[in-house]
Amino acid sequence: MAPDLGPETEAKGDITLRVVSLQKLIEGDKDTTSILLKACTDLGFFYLDCREVLSGRYTEDVTNMYALAKDFYDMPQEEKSKWLVDRDHDEHMVMGYKPAGHGNGPVEGKKDGFEGLMLMERPISKIADSSLFPGPEAIARQLSQLKEAISDFREISMLLLTRLSEGLGLDGSRAYQRYHRKGAVCPTALGLLKYTLAEKEPHKVGQIAHTDAGSLSIVFTEVAGLQVQRPQEEDWYYIAPKPGHAVVNVGDSLRFISDGVLASSLHRIIPHKDEKGRHKYSIVYLLRPEMDAEFVDAEGVAWKGLDWTNKKHAVFRATAQEQAKGTYLTGRDGYVGHWDPEVDQESRTITVE
Repeated sequence: MAPDLGPETEAKGDITLRVVSLQKLIEGDKDTTSILLKACTDLGFFYLDCREVLSGRYTEDVTNMYALAKDFYDMPQEEKSKWLVDRDHDEHMVMGYKPAGHGNGPVEGKKDGFEGLMLMERPISKIADSSLFPGPEAIARQLSQLKEAISDFREISMLLLTRLSEGLGLDGSRAYQRYHRKGAVCPTALGLLKYTLAEKEPHKVGQIAHTDAGSLSIVFTEVAGLQVQRPQEEDWYYIAPKPGHAVVNVGDSLRFISDGVLASSLHRIIPHKDEKGRHKYSIVYLLRPEMDAEFVDAEGVAWKGLDWTNKKHAVFRATAQEQAKGTYLTGRDGYVGHWDPEVDQESRTITVE
């Protein structure tokens, strides 16, 4: 059996997703930094091994956020809908909820099959007393755990940016961290997602193919369904959940900031045949650049961080015809990436050798 830290290879139609040790990144191991850099320059996706780090603190964070997500989603729909937000981000937004079926899904003509709750990092960090939290009691009573998890996930993301900058020989003035300063006004958020059961609500299915708007996404889940598409290819591959590991991917903003050196790959969520009857919960930390950070997209258009985030958000809310125009949704002009359940490619699974 090949080691976890081996290169990404192809075998029998499958590809191997690199595994990066968080502990070794903390220790400054140069070989691990090299593996991280390779993962972010070819596919932009990798497993981050969070086991045995800081006496299990990150594992505890994830467990707490699963509990928070379930508490929120167990609320009656009428209660959850009180927190529905369908507008652009701004520095005062604390949280926002979207119900399943609010946008287009990965199957042509069907709606998306996930509920989403976004908890905004900077405003929440400034709430000292849980009684002042402008949201449901299900979240307010777990405010301290929420703030700790967000802080820990930020530490992980900043370490990743630091090691990527070191690996590319970027000095302080060009390092990726300078676009993501702690305490700066930014739309960084922790997302708690819950996917519907396709067999019960077949008109609501998964999540449409897209690239992420932000810089880094750190995802924890226990249920399969995430698929990725390699650059310049049409085949889709599953990424299997791996206990004690996050799936981390590069988003559009970091691809633009790096002048295209780092890869932001297409991905989507579809129902997995082996996961019927299981609700898929995902804990997603979405690191985004500061609102005033400036970068240029692949078309040569200049953006500020907040404007790009809101543009991407608007595309998710758009009609199918509007989504197919330009490169905003998928990075490929005119490409949507619908899933055809009749032509399933479930034999292609990203695994570790």
